[in-house]
Amino acid sequence: MKKYLILFAVLIVSLSLFSKDFTLENYKSEIEQAYKQRDEKKAEEIAVEYFSNSDDITVLRNSSSMLERLNPEKSIDLAFQKYKRNPQDKVAIYLYGRITEDGQESILLANQAIDIDSDWEYGYRLLTNAYISLLENKSMDKKPELTEMIKKDLAKFDVYYQMDVEDKNNITTKYRILLAQGKYKEAMAILDKHKTEKLALNLDVEYASLYTLMADYPRAYVVWQSAYSQYKDKYSQAELMQMISTRMIELILNNKSTDETVKFISENKYIEDEMRLLLIGETYLSVNNTKKFCDYYEQAVKNGFDAYYSFDNQERYDQLAGNKRFERIKAKARENWDKGKPERKKETLSKKISKDAPATTITDVDGNEYTLESLKGNVLILDFWATWCGPCRMAMPVLSKFVESAPKDVKVISINVWEQNKRNAVGMFKQEGYKMDLAFGSDDLSDKFGFDGIPFLCVIDKEGKIRFTEGGYSPALEENLQVWVEDLLK
Repeated sequence: MKKYLILFAVLIVSLSLFSKDFTLENYKSEIEQAYKQRDEKKAEEIAVEYFSNSDDITVLRNSSSMLERLNPEKSIDLAFQKYKRNPQDKVAIYLYGRITEDGQESILLANQAIDIDSDWEYGYRLLTNAYISLLENKSMDKKPELTEMIKKDLAKFDVYYQMDVEDKNNITTKYRILLAQGKYKEAMAILDKHKTEKLALNLDVEYASLYTLMADYPRAYVVWQSAYSQYKDKYSQAELMQMISTRMIELILNNKSTDETVKFISENKYIEDEMRLLLIGETYLSVNNTKKFCDYYEQAVKNGFDAYYSFDNQERYDQLAGNKRFERIKAKARENWDKGKPERKKETLSKKISKDAPATTITDVDGNEYTLESLKGNVLILDFWATWCGPCRMAMPVLSKFVESAPKDVKVISINVWEQNKRNAVGMFKQEGYKMDLAFGSDDLSDKFGFDGIPFLCVIDKEGKIRFTEGGYSPALEENLQVWVEDLLK
């Protein structure tokens, strides 16, 4: 009897799949619902189901991209298994080719899809996008065989460009290929010709980038300011110009020589002196010139550079392991940071406020509810966070270390918000061994406490009044915790 029940259950599941309509409209609806609930696990399940059962190329592309973001290993495995089962199916070839991390393999797969159906646009899309990625990553310079391959495939690019004149993607792709090849004048001609059409490009950014790469810096700055116009109310003109300059430096460094990049930084009137030294140092480090890097950073710390924490957990500094000059630079930066402690303390205390904490009910890991009111008589440090938040994860070890030596009448509560799956938070606390009290709060806490981003720290005194708040992660968090508590316990 049990055997027949199992067979019946399998039949029911199979029939439900056959009756389901795996359309783009249904896919978007289900994904939207999952994200409204902030349930990434459900979104992943939906993406897997649609990728496994739909025959709509747009649904397959979208679900594959969703999986690539949520679970990269699974996305590659599913695409490979589909290709392995149907090695002569152009769709299976395309789906695996667009997700494999091997650019050369993508090119070979694209050519295979084109050989199967020379009129199918997605084979050409895969081919051109694979070359764009390799060109932009400078992989062509490292593999001479790729240069020979692209010569053979140039005719295929032309076939793609001539396909469906209403398809703006092939125009954009042609532009990207020219840009990646360093053919800036030809790329600008594409923009000029099609700028009245709705291309998948931000024209201000593209024109500004081209002017930068063509070393027409005065015109580039004018267009970059137009591209950054939405930030005018948020940043000062000086900050805006420095942001633009940094973007231009990245472009020049990725496409031109080190000397050209250093020259641009050295002559740039919008870059502050300390930042100039750091940018030139980083430019030299990008080409493994550690001596020049140290030359400029030694001058920076001599002038007061104190961001010692910027060297932590950054792979680009691995090449400096054991370098005595670099160790002295880090020590001097830390020394400069420590000298600024009195001024930072003064600034922190100047931000002290006084307002009633809102009536709030939160839930502990066992599902028991309690109120902040019930904790009166303690200094409370509330940390609003989520597992998917990078800055939150930076703050958590600092908070945990603080708890180990905090006075008994100080409680640190990490309140998980904006996250449906509580198991993620519980698992993370267990894995990392965090010492804070873990709690769960409703999404409306952001309105109650007045924050629109996390992490958000709220410090409440023994009488239930909010005295300090801090949004985002600050390298001074360890100091601030001590300052806040000392002030409220004195």
